[in-house]
Amino acid sequence: AGLEAATPEVQTELAVELRNHVLEALESPYGNYVLQKVIEVLPPSAADFIINELTGVALCAAKHRYGVRILSRILEHSPPEQIKALLAEVLQDASALCTDKYGRYLVQHILEHGTKEQRASVVKALLADPHWFARHSYGTTLVERALLHTELQERSMLLAAFLRDADSLAQLACTRHGSSVAKALLELPAAESFEAR
Repeated sequence: AGLEAATPEVQTELAVELRNHVLEALESPYGNYVLQKVIEVLPPSAADFIINELTGVALCAAKHRYGVRILSRILEHSPPEQIKALLAEVLQDASALCTDKYGRYLVQHILEHGTKEQRASVVKALLADPHWFARHSYGTTLVERALLHTELQERSMLLAAFLRDADSLAQLACTRHGSSVAKALLELPAAESFEAR
């Protein structure tokens, strides 16, 4: 039961105890779960102090094994306006996060739960070198997710980038990680494939 069973007053009192200790809890294999639970159970306004304490260090948190969990819960449970600046900070280096051991999970979460603009920022990063990301062991999943979760315009841009060079696409299909992207491209509706040409 824990935090969920407590009264709203007790929940808030417990959360207040974490103020000025967010980074310490984020680095703890146990404390990070407490932060996640606060974000999940309390109203978004009561967890605002977590967002404030992560501002300025969000990119480092995204690359941390527990920090990425905190940022993912924030993305799931906070209104877009509340986390706009925090995610803008993270997306400034979206390319690096796409191939980071932990950061890629946040980028995947942004593709699945972020705003249209945030998803477009990820696609922009992927378009810098889509074939490279598609062959990268971490980037390949993000290219696939982008093809599933972005707007038609972004999907068309990605598809067009892959179709520019038939030889590169054939080579991509023959690589360990790129083959799944080539398959995802083939599974796009025919109308999208026609539009990208």
